[in-house]
Amino acid sequence: TGRSLEKRMKRILKDKSMSILIPQELLQQMKKTQRNFNLFLGCIACISLLVGGIGIMNIMLVSVSERRKEIGLRMTYGASPADILEQFFAETFFITFLGSLLGLSFGMIGSFGLSYLTGWTLSFSLSAVLMPIGMAFLVGILSGMYPAFQASRLDPILTLRYE
Repeated sequence: TGRSLEKRMKRILKDKSMSILIPQELLQQMKKTQRNFNLFLGCIACISLLVGGIGIMNIMLVSVSERRKEIGLRMTYGASPADILEQFFAETFFITFLGSLLGLSFGMIGSFGLSYLTGWTLSFSLSAVLMPIGMAFLVGILSGMYPAFQASRLDPILTLRYE
């Protein structure tokens, strides 16, 4: 009987109108799909961070160029390059902090909305909240430091003549 069962199974597998699905194979396929989806979302997040960093750098570069006279006056009255660096670092920190909070808020609102519309259960882990905020801060601060260093190295005499 064992031999006849084996022959029947072979006939069933040759028949194209039937297929046998093994739960373990489905699970492996689902894990592979999830891994690809996570990679795709990670790439989108990296591009978003890069664009955000470029935006912060441009905002700060414009701020430095528009305020050259103010920087020159501050340096003329005794502000050290460290003071100028501190001023622009504080502005960068504020912009990054505000952008991170807005991004986190929109992300959570979007997640709750998607959960409500689809009926999916929603859960947040602490690392899922802290890691993006930390990365946003890192990218924002690093992007804002270049214009801050540029501002701290300006020559006070040349900045006062700048129009």
